[in-house]
Amino acid sequence: MKRLRWGMIGASTIGREWMAPAINAQFSFLRVEDVVAVSAALPRVEGPWREYLAQARPHGDAHDVVIHVSTEAPRLRYELHADVLSLTALPWKTLPGFSGVTGLLIANEQAGTLDVATAGATLDLPKVFRDALPLGTVQGRIEWEHDAANGAWRVASDDLSVRSIDAEVHAQVEISAPDAQTAPYLDLIATFKDGEGQHTSRYLPTTIMSPEVVAWVDRAVQAGQVTQGGVVLHGRIDQFPFREGQGRFEVRGNITDGVLEYLPEWPRIDNIEAELVFSGSSMEVHGKSAQILNSELSGVFVTIPDMASEYAILTIAGDVKGETRDQLAFLQLAPPLRETIGRETSAPGAAPPRPPRPRPAAPGD
Repeated sequence: MKRLRWGMIGASTIGREWMAPAINAQFSFLRVEDVVAVSAALPRVEGPWREYLAQARPHGDAHDVVIHVSTEAPRLRYELHADVLSLTALPWKTLPGFSGVTGLLIANEQAGTLDVATAGATLDLPKVFRDALPLGTVQGRIEWEHDAANGAWRVASDDLSVRSIDAEVHAQVEISAPDAQTAPYLDLIATFKDGEGQHTSRYLPTTIMSPEVVAWVDRAVQAGQVTQGGVVLHGRIDQFPFREGQGRFEVRGNITDGVLEYLPEWPRIDNIEAELVFSGSSMEVHGKSAQILNSELSGVFVTIPDMASEYAILTIAGDVKGETRDQLAFLQLAPPLRETIGRETSAPGAAPPRPPRPRPAAPGD
């Protein structure tokens, strides 16, 4: 049986005027959706808040809740202290959705903090990513403040740590909105390490990429380890990815043991050591070394100048060093060439293509 303890609730009238009532209450347990339903019905809950509560539908559990509410003019005032568990909300306009958030919540009508310590959380940004991102373990403090006079909002975290199934991330983030009508500004600086290259497409901003580019990345990036990297994003969210210079979006990551199947049936590129760069709507790969069949590649450069273009252009260039028999094998395996040049190199006695030899282990591996 859940324990429920109320403080004093008072209201009185003078003539036809109600004196400002106040509510002081303590609960051992509440459902967040029940609190939301009551809050949305209060007459002084502002329009944007009311719309958010209705559309995002926050839900979850709250324990050890302490609430003080005063409806004294000119606006609703409240203080809230609670341990929240599995807090979840749908995305709304430019605000992200999330699920599985657990932490200590302290808030009033002007500001608040959420000390997050959770596992199994997700983040849903449908205006950027096609699927919700699995965040895994999240720790840090999220702070916000609201200026009721002009409707401005600010949400920030100076040190947010995320350990997902794909990477470890440390981030500083601030979201600010000057009013309810203007899209928020986002300032994000993050570092990451120990990433899984085969899940690269999960973290691509697919909303700014043409379907053909998304399909190519899904198919082409087969494996790799992202040893370290960083993200910088600054600008108004509705102008992302800032193709006209209104802001900055840049992702850089160092890749080892990468595998790229750049075109179906062509010999793939193995053992890629490279830097991957997303800048605005462009993508570049600056390869230090790689391997195709048994030939060594250097100076590899892969680029898509505009991933959002209807006719996105993929360019791959680099220097090849290997035996003649490898060059003949490439001609035999490349689809456009094997029906013409390839048949000439397949005469009796021609050596068949060899599989790529494993890369020697580096000292200390």
